[in-house]
Amino acid sequence: MALNMSPSSVGKQLLLARDLQTVHSDLGEALQLGQVSPFVASMVASATRKLPDTARRVLDEAVTTDAVELPTGRAIEAARNRVREADEYSDVAAANARNNRYAFLKPLDDSVAMLGAVMPAEDAVAGWVRIDTDARRLRREGDARSLDQLRCDLFAQAVASAADRTDADRTDAESLPAESAGSENAGAEGIGAEGTASGPAAAARRPAVLVQVVISLASL
Repeated sequence: MALNMSPSSVGKQLLLARDLQTVHSDLGEALQLGQVSPFVASMVASATRKLPDTARRVLDEAVTTDAVELPTGRAIEAARNRVREADEYSDVAAANARNNRYAFLKPLDDSVAMLGAVMPAEDAVAGWVRIDTDARRLRREGDARSLDQLRCDLFAQAVASAADRTDADRTDAESLPAESAGSENAGAEGIGAEGTASGPAAAARRPAVLVQVVISLASL
């Protein structure tokens, strides 16, 4: 028997069925038991779709409880609030993970070692794409090394080149002539270009500043 439903309505029903089967099993069970209406189930599932499926599964029990216990409007709003909270948590977690980026060196047996870094995903992907593309190009041009060997050699070369550039920049900076400490009337302490005290005594009063330079693979 044909159903008098538009293609868009059919699509929404299929999407809801997929959600209730794969990410919102508790909500689907509540719908089958008549504890929530099809409208509420559809609106709750729609509210969580902006999250990854793993996050939606985590929220399933909570949004189902809200849908069963709260009136329609409040149940839908509660689902949206939970999604906002989960989304904010994801942003914070991602920011913390980026702040905790690091590089490491792990000695291995037989005169080899592992060099790596935990970094933002886009930097890692950009770096991998570059060395993989170059490795495949060299293979096509007849290089006898394997792809793994080429990727490794290109990675080591990129890191060494970045270190060489940093050393060269430092050498260039150190070779520049020192600027005048200040005007003749400034005395031994002097006044710097920014209007701040300079000289040995002033330097002793200023706190030390540690500057860290993070060079992503994408910039190599």
